[in-house]
Amino acid sequence: MLLKESYASTGITEVTTFELLESLPSLNESLSSYNGEMVPIRHNSRLGKNLIQLEDFYKYSTINNFEDGDAAIGAVCESNMISVDGSIGFMVNEASLYANDELAQLAEEVKTAGYPFYVSEISSSSNYYKNLQEALALDEGATCFEESQALQAFCEGVLEDKLAGVTNGINNAVGGAVNNFTNTFNARKRQLGAAADQIKSKVTNGFNAVKNAPGNAMNMINNARNAFTNGANDVSNRLAAINKTIREKTAQLQQVPGNAKMAIQNQINSLRGAASALQQKLVAAKNNFVH
Repeated sequence: MLLKESYASTGITEVTTFELLESLPSLNESLSSYNGEMVPIRHNSRLGKNLIQLEDFYKYSTINNFEDGDAAIGAVCESNMISVDGSIGFMVNEASLYANDELAQLAEEVKTAGYPFYVSEISSSSNYYKNLQEALALDEGATCFEESQALQAFCEGVLEDKLAGVTNGINNAVGGAVNNFTNTFNARKRQLGAAADQIKSKVTNGFNAVKNAPGNAMNMINNARNAFTNGANDVSNRLAAINKTIREKTAQLQQVPGNAKMAIQNQINSLRGAASALQQKLVAAKNNFVH
């Protein structure tokens, strides 16, 4: 945040943006650009692979306008002084694939191109995973998602609440200003006895509201975009925690005696219902946001 107010007691004087820029050193493009060295490559000795983090690769290739995936991979490997050979693979966080459709499409393309591809589960130490385990414990005895109140609470309201209001605000920013202008103009037009300068003032205020509406709308759109991104990431992490737990419970099911299988199977059924609910929530939110 730029301070522009003068504080005599502290010796701080007003500084304009231009004065500030003139006083600061600048970086040339080669130092400030998003280059291949910023894309992490992790060597996994167990797999014998050098794994590129897909989220960072996606950002790098998008910012630098790469249209050829092989060229982007080559540039990243060259920057990290690694040969482009059979050791190159990719890794991605599971939640990222749920949240970003373009990233999921890139993952499919990378896999189709023949590169080894690995998905990282959400950490068991994450709050999403811990909260889910607490919900399952509270719902002990439930046989399905509809009976699992704690699990339903885990899934509720995480995306709609973040988008509620901001999307309406986009419409209101433009529509409200236009309506205000129209109503003001019509009202003043009927008041034939009013002074001309008063009419002009009111109409001008209405026109300025319309003129400023696109800027206000863009701010609302940016707020909505940020709210959607945060909400989508939140839902995706919850979904990743659920799917991880389903895999764990399915493996556990094969190791317990017959009497204990029913309780675990009920938890799996509840978790699958929760996963389905979150998937529908995420798809609907994406469609509504695009609209």
